[in-house]
Amino acid sequence: MRNPYTALIAVSLVLMQTAISYWMGTKGFGYWWLSLLMAYCIGAFANHANYVIIHDARTTDFTEQELEQNGAIIADLPNLAPARWVFAFTI
Repeated sequence: MRNPYTALIAVSLVLMQTAISYWMGTKGFGYWWLSLLMAYCIGAFANHANYVIIHDARTTDFTEQELEQNGAIIADLPNLAPARWVFAFTI
């Protein structure tokens, strides 16, 4: 990642998504509508930003390859299935 703040953004997004999911878990099943609304409004934005970070780690020419792979893996943590490897095998 050419911009050093990209890693900070990735970690912040992962922490934000984890905190929201924990908070929604404490609310109980009666707030299913709120979790659906938050997933649509907040989660979609955060997930798209994480995919941009993963794609950025794949398509640019980096000198510290291991750091870039770790950043992509951190950005991929909130996803159910690991999508980072899709970018790894595309040409």
